Amino acid sequence: MKKLGHLPSRVDMFEHCYTDSNGNPGNDDVAATLQALKEKVSQLPPGSNDDVGRNDAFAQVFGEDNNGRVRMYGLGVTPSDKWGNVPSRSTCQRIVMEQKAAISKMEDKFAEQDQQLKDQAKELAELKAMVCQQQNSGSKTGGSINSTSSNHVSKSPMGARSLQEGDWVDIFSLFDPTKCLAIGRLQGIDPSKVVGGQPLGPCWCEILVQIVMERNEQLIRPYGLLQTIEDALGAPIAWPLKLVKIHED
Repeated sequence: MKKLGHLPSRVDMFEHCYTDSNGNPGNDDVAATLQALKEKVSQLPPGSNDDVGRNDAFAQVFGEDNNGRVRMYGLGVTPSDKWGNVPSRSTCQRIVMEQKAAISKMEDKFAEQDQQLKDQAKELAELKAMVCQQQNSGSKTGGSINSTSSNHVSKSPMGARSLQEGDWVDIFSLFDPTKCLAIGRLQGIDPSKVVGGQPLGPCWCEILVQIVMERNEQLIRPYGLLQTIEDALGAPIAWPLKLVKIHED
């Protein structure tokens, strides 16, 4: 069908089944039959197709199909299936089996999609839990951040050296840590410093956003009218230290 651009006639199927890859007939009988079939097709009115039917070109050469079978359609297809009103019992069974197979395939696909949605929901819940844990960890002490220093320094898991106040830094996405959202200046990493009405807490830093690449990314800690990275252009935001890297350029 792909080669012809339309549903194949029974003459097309005969030629396809009884010739080799070069179109040569298998024997003299096939050659003579194929010639007779093509002559019948050539006698069709211009613009008409050799549609499968009781009196198509194939039937004119081979004769009318017997009860219980339509030639060139394989086993189980009867004349009543093609041009009658009531399909045979075997055809009904075949149709039911095909429908059951299609339903089973659809059920498997839905189950796979459902599992993917569950996995995505679980991943999102874990990310949210991580953010909440970082936000609520302000009461804990210790770690690598020293709040008594006037020039706070912290090691960045994503950077080549320690982060210092005043550094130009890249800001990365919580949901895709490989995606850079913006560039800014590191303002401080003092856990007690308040940004947007909330103390930074351990493992967070204050950044003054200067250049935005991903405008619609949601802030992890939105405040006031600042909801996205674009909203925060020129304003300070709180961001996890592990998602901040020293800008190399």
